Formats: sequence, structure tokens, C-alpha cells
Amino acid sequence: MSDGPATERAPGDGETFDVFVSYAHADDEVPRGADSGWVTALVGELQKVLRRKLGGSGAKVWMDHQLAANQPVTHELLQKVASSRTLLLVLSPGYRQSAWCQRELANFVARASARGETQSVFPIEIEPLEREDLPPSLASLTPIRFWEWPADQRAPKLAGYPRPKPDEDSLYWSNVNDLAHIIAKRLRVKVRDGNLKRRTTVVLAEVTDDLDGSRQLVESSLMQRGDVVVLPAGPYPRGSETDFLASVRSDLRDAAMFVQLLGPHMGKLAPGSAETFVAMQTQEALGRDLRVMQWRSPALELDSVANPAYREMLSGQHVLAVGLEEFRRLVLRAIDEFGPLQAAPIRRVSPTLTTRTRLDDGEVLADGLSLYLQAAPEDRESAEMIADRLAGVGASVQLSPETMPGQSFLHGLMAQEEALRLCDGVLLVYGRSPVNAISAAFQYALRVFGVKRPGVWSAVLDLPPAKKQRVPIRSPNLMTIECHGDFDPTQLGGFFNGLRASGVARA
Repeated sequence: MSDGPATERAPGDGETFDVFVSYAHADDEVPRGADSGWVTALVGELQKVLRRKLGGSGAKVWMDHQLAANQPVTHELLQKVASSRTLLLVLSPGYRQSAWCQRELANFVARASARGETQSVFPIEIEPLEREDLPPSLASLTPIRFWEWPADQRAPKLAGYPRPKPDEDSLYWSNVNDLAHIIAKRLRVKVRDGNLKRRTTVVLAEVTDDLDGSRQLVESSLMQRGDVVVLPAGPYPRGSETDFLASVRSDLRDAAMFVQLLGPHMGKLAPGSAETFVAMQTQEALGRDLRVMQWRSPALELDSVANPAYREMLSGQHVLAVGLEEFRRLVLRAIDEFGPLQAAPIRRVSPTLTTRTRLDDGEVLADGLSLYLQAAPEDRESAEMIADRLAGVGASVQLSPETMPGQSFLHGLMAQEEALRLCDGVLLVYGRSPVNAISAAFQYALRVFGVKRPGVWSAVLDLPPAKKQRVPIRSPNLMTIECHGDFDPTQLGGFFNGLRASGVARA
């Protein structure tokens, strides 16, 4: 039996591997005078030790030289990654810059999470890397370092390069033994579906280019939960309708929910097909027994969509015409509840609130107005009360998004900007918040749409305590409303009328 890694034969359909080796091509170039690249030599030695530790034929290893050399990526190979029991990562600057390596990692982590398996990724480091340079999914893992920095040298040295020497006390052989030990320990664990914790698998549909940023925001929110697996793990193949549909169907078979963002553009037609990639994903999802949630912006005018089939899709029973932040919250809530979902826009804070306060003449005070309610954590409780009462007088209210664990600053800004662009007016809750937070929130709103919106479109709600620093903002776009007693929505009547008079409010 050969001691080298299993690279010469392609596995048959359904075949699984014990170890999938993910590495950058540059890290396995053959040095002068050597018989193989560093990674290939390592994998060969690792297999020998695994045979000794596991017995029999040892571990079945997959290492693909062609894909590492930037050959075309196939869906079949992605499936091999996903079905492997463990993933060996060779971390280096080349790995970090390789889009294919990142796709391998994402695909494996998604499917392993769906099976409820943890501790299946084993990273090794062959060049010094900063922790922030590592993929987020590796943040909690400690790579085995195959490099050392001798005191008498000016640069780190890769152990076992260009060829490992037969010295059992060297860093190289010590690390090979340690790596084989932890992989063998993981492979001895028997996989029994009944003992695995199942996680909710969500297919987040691919979108047209103009919605890439919005899709990334939703994807980040889903992945940060820890109990959700998001598919696809990599881009679907678009060379043909057949390949595309095969990949979509494969993911939908594992899914409990299908989430899709729809924009003003119907997207590209699949080669040789009368259907777009967007429409094909929708049709496949609607034909299955799973939860479907679709989104479009409430600002999207259906009459402006020329294609009648796509216009009908945008009006489907599963499409919610709400702000993106609200849709994100609805998706997260649906994962928690997994019960019937309202098809119409709902309140973000108090979904049980169904009645509206009417004035003496029967008019709903804020009917049709969409308001963005900005509140710092110190005033969050007050803001939720205010949001409930504003909803009671007919307003659609969106609270400023809370920062989620691990959420990037960019994603936070994207969520806030999307909400601001879709609202009619901005309310700044000023109670226990620092005054500079109020100023910063107004300045950001002003940068987003202030130039385009004349008149008063924002207001500071001055809550208790009454004695605090005055907000240092003077602007024709801003008014201050004292709310030192019990908050009464009628106090904002002038603000609401100003929004309507300026033509800002939507019908």
C-alpha cells in the first residue's frame, strides 16, 4: 500500500473521506532536490502515523493537486469537502488570499454544523499570521505551529523544509505526531444521527449584484446566532441551467427555510434557458415543504417593473415589503418560533399591539408614516415604550439596530443606512444617552439624506432626567420636543404634520 496521500483516484458518488486537506498551491511547490512539495510530504507522513494509531488502512485522505493550482472548481468537489469528517488547513499568507481555500472552509463548516459536529477543523500554521488575519470561523482554534524563529536568525524557519530530516526530537516530527493524535481521536468518535444536535439550515438565495451588500448583512446576522447553518457555502455554478439547479436542489434538500432578497432587476438568464437564476431559485423553493421568506424594498414601485412574470413574483404571498432591518428581525424571529408568519409588515417591538389610537375626528395621528427611532443602550427600554405608543397611532416604527456579538462596524452602518433611507422621519431618544451620541446620530442621518429632504424631518425626544446638557445642534431639519412627563404621541402632532407638509411622507 502506498504511503502517499490519496490523490490519484476520484471518489465515487457518495464516498466520504476522513481527512480533506485544504492548502494553497504556493505552499506545495517542489523545492530543488526534493521529491515532493512540503504539504504533500507532510500528508504522507501523517498518513503513516494515522495507520499506526487507528489500525487497518488508517485514514482515507483527499488532497487535490489540480484544484490547488486554480483549476475550475466543481460542485462535485465542494460535495467532497462537505462530506469529509475532518478538515486539515495549511494556514499561510497564500491560504488567506485564496478564494478557493475560503470556499472549502465555508462549505465544510456549514455542513459539519448541520450535522451537529464540532472540533472537526485542524489548522496548522507554516508562516506567522496575526489572529485578525484568520477566517472568523477559526477564531477560537489554536493552530499547530510548524514554524520556529531561531534566536540566531532574522526570519522564521519552516520545520521540515525543504525535506524533513530523521530527527525524532525536531519540531517537525513532534508536530506530526501531535496532529495525528488529535485527528485520530476525532475519527474514533462514531457518528450517530440520534446523538447529534440538529441546527436550522437556511438557504439564503443568491441575489443580483445590487443586493450583494444587503445579502451579506442578512447572512452575517444568521451566522452569528450559532444555531443556524447558512447555505450555499460557495457560489452556485452558472455554466448551465442543469448544474445550477443540481446545486440548488442539493442545498434545499437539507434546508428548513428559504430566504430571498428581491430587487428591481430580474437578473440574468441561465445559459440556454428562458428563466433567470433568481426565478429558478424561487421556483425550486416554492415546490418544497419548507419555510419561504422573501423581501423587497417598500420603496420599489411595482409599476416600474417591466417584466410581468417578475412583477408577479414581487407580489407573491411570501414577499414582505418592509425595511431590510425589519425583514432581518422577522427571519431571526421565524427561526425561533418556526410558526405561521404574517405576510404584512408588522411592528418591530410589540407584535401583540393591534389597536390604534384615533383622535376625536377619527383620524389616525401618524397613519402611513415610517419612523426611525434612534436610541443608545441606556435609553433602549424607553425607546421600546415609545415605539409601542407610536405604533398605536398608526406609525411604522423601526428601532435602531442593536449591535450583535461579532458584528462588524461596516455591517452595523449598512443596517442603519438601509433603515434611514426607507424612513420618513428620524426621532432621537435623549434620556440617559451621552449628548455626543445624539449629535453623532443626527450628523450620520444628515449625511445619508439630509441634503435631499427640506424642512423638519428629525426631532430630539428630550426625556427625563430634565437636567442634562443641551443638545448642541441648530438645524432647520431638527426640532426638540420635551417629553419629561409620560410620553404622549400627540406631542409629536406638529412633527408629523411637518413631515406631510414637506412632501417627505409617503402615501
